[in-house]
Amino acid sequence: MTRPSGHFMSPARHACITSLKCPMSLKSLSFSTLQKAKDALRNDEQFAERIISLLEHNNWQLLMTSSDIPRKLNPEAIECVLRHKQVNDPRLLLSFFHWSQSQMDLPQTLSSFSTLAVNLCNTRLFGPANGILEQMIGTHLRNSHLDAIVNSIAYSFKDCKDSNPVVFDILIDTYKKIGMLDEAANSVLVMGNEGFTPSLRCLNSLLNDLMKREKKGLFWKVYNEVILEKISPDVYTYTTLINAFCKFGQIKEARRIFTEMGEKGCTPNAVTYNTLIAGLCRNGGVAEAFELKREMAEKNLVADGFTYATLVGGLCNQRRSMEGRKLLDEMCEIGIPPNYVTYTTLIDGFVKEGDVEHAFEWASSVTIRQALAADPLFSGTWRNRENFLWKRKGHSCMSCINSRPKLQKMTRVKSVSMSSRKAKVEHILLPEDWYEPPRTRIGLFMS
Repeated sequence: MTRPSGHFMSPARHACITSLKCPMSLKSLSFSTLQKAKDALRNDEQFAERIISLLEHNNWQLLMTSSDIPRKLNPEAIECVLRHKQVNDPRLLLSFFHWSQSQMDLPQTLSSFSTLAVNLCNTRLFGPANGILEQMIGTHLRNSHLDAIVNSIAYSFKDCKDSNPVVFDILIDTYKKIGMLDEAANSVLVMGNEGFTPSLRCLNSLLNDLMKREKKGLFWKVYNEVILEKISPDVYTYTTLINAFCKFGQIKEARRIFTEMGEKGCTPNAVTYNTLIAGLCRNGGVAEAFELKREMAEKNLVADGFTYATLVGGLCNQRRSMEGRKLLDEMCEIGIPPNYVTYTTLIDGFVKEGDVEHAFEWASSVTIRQALAADPLFSGTWRNRENFLWKRKGHSCMSCINSRPKLQKMTRVKSVSMSSRKAKVEHILLPEDWYEPPRTRIGLFMS
């Protein structure tokens, strides 16, 4: 990447002037065209000098507004001002940048955006830098290739002395912030081609977002082409990788990565163990998940509520809900209060096994009701528990378990089309003496 020969020269202008020295370029460009380019460049530089002299005054906006500068402003002249080494105050440049935008209809150049963003990052003004990069993407992404934005920032980064590489992190974060995850990942790949790599923190966050959005191709591209080639993964990288393998159903690879990180001197933390335990439970490896729980204790890592809830869910999926109940008792004994997820998982497990007695025993337990009501994620639903608990009219729930009551057909409204005013319904069978409280009877009626 060629550095500019002068203070003001943008990459485009520099290429134009360089062509003057090349005989092949002289054949393709007329003398008048080259002369016009030189004159335009000279005029922009002189105009920029005039603007810079006014920026030294506190009332520079008033001085410029009362002159002919607003009428003569153009993107190339503004670029010259921003690239001038004489102005060392990024806040002043930012104010001038915004003021100049309000004075002309033309968009700022890519180089202006990138130069300003780099300067702002160099003085740790990361918030304004994020705003400039967001504006840069919105202004130029449609008309410029993705590579052009990254290359422009790389050029400005090299042109400024002691530049802060955080500008590349902020670019990736900006893409993600505005919902352009694919562009964020592809920008990382372009940066790699230019010899730049975002921080491991930024890459870990990007990998995690790609995994959550199930962008499998980009996930492995970023991991294989950037992290494996240029950066040593840390515990967060390995944990994200294990989570990705589990999510994509490649549990053997998840185990391999877990073993590999230990061999490479990267010690798994509690989150790493919980991630693999969850993956094993989802894929039927409950026995191995319990081995990992024991291994956590040996390494003085504390199993938390997530660990226990995951194991309870794994047992219930294997129709071992009674073992899940014992595990929940163990959880309470060591002082870890179960949350609503753990309780409802166990209740659901009993129901799926046909053990309605234990399901209702748990659902009607005062202790469990108090725990559910105290949970901030569930309290609103539990206070109106009649919405999801059927009560038997005139009897306790437990008295009807062994009686095999006569069933009645009922119809539940699933959805209503506002245009046709027709409802989609589903048919269910319930004991004929069950009822739904009147205040929640909307959408449920006798067929």
